[in-house]
Amino acid sequence: MSATSRPAAPATDTLGLGDLNRRLAREMRIAASVADDCQDALGEDAQFHISPEMGMRLQGLDLLSQQLIELGKLLDRMASDGVQGHLPSSVLNDILLSDVKRRLGGQTDGVRVVDPELW
Repeated sequence: MSATSRPAAPATDTLGLGDLNRRLAREMRIAASVADDCQDALGEDAQFHISPEMGMRLQGLDLLSQQLIELGKLLDRMASDGVQGHLPSSVLNDILLSDVKRRLGGQTDGVRVVDPELW
């Protein structure tokens, strides 16, 4: 008889990488939306009296939102390409934002989602 190895079934306290990638991509889109809204609000408030320092800060917010969007796209592609594997759910232990931690962990009850219309 030959022994064949079977992939071990994931433990109950693990996170699938594909699902985690999708959740992270969503968090990045939310953060990019908030950065865009802040940039728009600052630009509208300053109207035509933007100091060079303020202009650089607005460019920084624009760059941040672009980077978040591109990282989110990368994570979405990884998820759609069928990235397999699991991570222990303890990987989320160091995240201090409780709503983000719960969303990434797959919990939806009582989790606050940022409303882009708030900005």
